[in-house]
This record gives sequence, C-alpha cells and structure tokens, in this order.
Amino acid sequence: MAKQTYLGWINTPDRWHSGVKLGGVNTPPLQIVVDSTLPSLGQDVSRINRDMVVIPRGRVLGTRDTNTVSREDEFLEVTLANGVDPLDAPSFANGTLPVGYAPFNIYRDFSGLPAEAPVIVNHETIEVPLTAINNLYNTATNGGTKLFAGELMMPFYGSAVKKAHVPKDVGKYVRYIPKKSYVQTQAASATAALTAAVFPAFKPEVLLAWNAGTLVTSGVTSLDYNETSKNWEAVFGGPVTNVLYMWGAAESQVIGRLLQVEPITATHSVNDWLEWVTTQISQFDLPPILNQHNFVNVTDEAVSLTNNVGTLANTPVIPYKTISVKVTGTLVLADGTSQTLSGETLALADGNHTNDQTQGLYYDIDMLKGTISFSSNLTITSVTVSYSYESSYTDGLVYDQGILGLTGRDSGFAGLAPHLDVAGVLGVMRIAIFDR
Repeated sequence: MAKQTYLGWINTPDRWHSGVKLGGVNTPPLQIVVDSTLPSLGQDVSRINRDMVVIPRGRVLGTRDTNTVSREDEFLEVTLANGVDPLDAPSFANGTLPVGYAPFNIYRDFSGLPAEAPVIVNHETIEVPLTAINNLYNTATNGGTKLFAGELMMPFYGSAVKKAHVPKDVGKYVRYIPKKSYVQTQAASATAALTAAVFPAFKPEVLLAWNAGTLVTSGVTSLDYNETSKNWEAVFGGPVTNVLYMWGAAESQVIGRLLQVEPITATHSVNDWLEWVTTQISQFDLPPILNQHNFVNVTDEAVSLTNNVGTLANTPVIPYKTISVKVTGTLVLADGTSQTLSGETLALADGNHTNDQTQGLYYDIDMLKGTISFSSNLTITSVTVSYSYESSYTDGLVYDQGILGLTGRDSGFAGLAPHLDVAGVLGVMRIAIFDR
C-alpha cells in the first residue's frame, strides 16, 4: 500500500527511489500546520467545510520565534510574519522568520481537521494590491513617501505607531528599513528620545552615550516605545547630551524585491475592462461580482435616517440594476440657494460610466452592508429607495470582509480582478519573493 511520507508526494509501492530530491524550492515538502493562536480575519462561506480565514492569500508567512519545530518534531508551524527579529524582539512582541507567502487563503479548520495544510511558496513573482498600509514604513529619512521599483520589501508588524498590532494588517508588504547608526543630540537629560527610531517593530541598540564630552557608563536602565511621541525612548542612570544607537530591521526580515508599482486611476487599463463589462453584462463569463444571480426588486422602500445615514432592509444590492432614490426635503446648492424637494429622484454621480448605480450625486450606497449615506447639503424629511438585491448567491459575496482573494467590490472598481479587489486599493505591486 502506498504510504504518504511527506506532504505533496506519495511513494510508489515495490519501487526503490534512489534520488535525494524532495521537491522544488517553490513548495518545500514539509509537514506544516497553522499557528493555532491566530485570530480569525473573516469567513468565506462559499467554500464548503471551511471555517474562518486566519491567513489571507498573498500574505507573508513566517515561523514563530527561534523554535521552528513543534508537534514532536513532525510539523513546521507557520504564522503571519510580522517583521520582528526573533533574536532581538521588543518585550511586547514575538518575532518571526519570514519563509515565503501564502498562495491561497488558509483556514483555521478544514473538514473537521485541526487546520488545512498550508503551502509555503517562494522564488516567485506575485501581484498584490497597494494600499495605504503598504506605505506606513515610508518616511522622508528612508526614501520618501513613495515606493520605488527595486526596493527590498519586508512583512508589516501590523502597526506603525502602536505596540499592539492590528491582526488584519500583519504580514502585508512594506519597505525594508535596514539597520543604520544614528546620533541623538539633546539638552542634558536622563531620558533620550531616539527620534529616528519611529516604528515599534525594531528595537534599537544603544552603543554609546556621553554628557558634554564625558562618556556615560551608567548604562540604559529602560528602553521602550513611546506611543505618544511615536518613537523609542532610552532612560539612563544619569543625564546625557548625545546618544549613538543602531536601529532598523534585521536582514533576515527581507522577503522580496519590488519590481513594479502600477497605479489604478482614471487612465488605468482597467477602464477598458469596465467598458467591456458594461456592454457584456448579459454574459456569464464575468467576475463573481457581476455574475447573474437570483434577485428581488424592491419598490419605494421607506428608509429612516439618523444624521443623514440609514440602512436598506435587504442586501447585497445589485449595483448595475436600476436604483432610484426619492427625497422629500431641502437641497442647498453650491451657490447657496435652496431647492425644495417633494419626492424628487436624485441624480446619479457625474461621469458614471461603469453602470454602478450605488453612486449618486448626493448619496452613496454600500452594496454589501446596505448603508445609504447622504451629503450634508441635504435636509431630509423622508426618503424612499427602489433597488434590486440578490436573493440567492453562491460566491460568498455578502460575507466579504475585504480579505485578499475573497469575492466582493470593496475597492469601488467594478470588474477589478478579485485578488486586487480590497478596500482602499491604490494600485498594484509586483514583488519577487526570494528563496529562503
């Protein structure tokens, strides 16, 4: 009987294999399990027998601390890489060693088993969305506010200004900050704000301190990240006027190199795709967001508002079917004049060429949550909305949490490729993942 000797390969009965190769560098043939302490980031119910997503597709995978082997030396336990050096981690963080990226969503449970076997992949070029998160390690002192082709990339800690990380942001790609030496000069004080050490993930190392030319030998009594001033602080046994210190990420945290940043703007080629989608909407060969589903039409649903915000009774709203918003109240125009509305239908947004009717000139509808928000120049007595919503769906649309790889339209770009379709997407990053 064939026996599975390691993940991804089954030996052939009655045949001796004399080779030594276990697998390519892209998929190391290891018994791998998921860190059981990872928080759930969302759920994709369209995949049968799979539970909560704990590692979204495309994130950097890492091994925790320096103990990379667990479960009686049989399994390699992987988690989200966080850019913290496990050999020199701050007191408030556990370090990881980046080993590759997740090619698909990894779940906490799979078919009743402890976890779906993840796959560590490296030595490949990947395409992931660029959001504001990817720019959080950019400063004027380390290259400016924009990422550039050729830069080294590393996993994000999950916060640029807090000791506690944000779980949904851990393992995203940010600029690598190499270790460098810095000199801090100040008025004599026992506390030194290390103003160049602005991020909590990298613990600085104080090399020397002196007070008006005299070497201070009392040493550092405490070293901690100050969330108010947003930098590391060192406390000495006596006053110091100058501090020489090292700060930055360990070389082991480099995961890849940025090859290209491609913006998603009005001139982006995605508009050609959007035009095709608009004209070919009746076809079935479309992204999940635009596939045809069973739907129900709603006519003149009364919506109650609080501070010009209300919620529709049914979701998800279909953006390419007619949406009519009728308002009774007062509209203040740009020139300051007022216009009385008596059940008038509000116009769609200017330049609406994507057939997305959730965007109005004075309102916006969140198609997944059903939230409708009106601009402040409207004083509303009553409002009714006519729309269509999906009554049966199989693509997990309404459960989308903005996780890379799940279906949805959090980006606002109808027809955008699903692996780029996340909230706040600014562009596309293409990254070469290194061998580890």
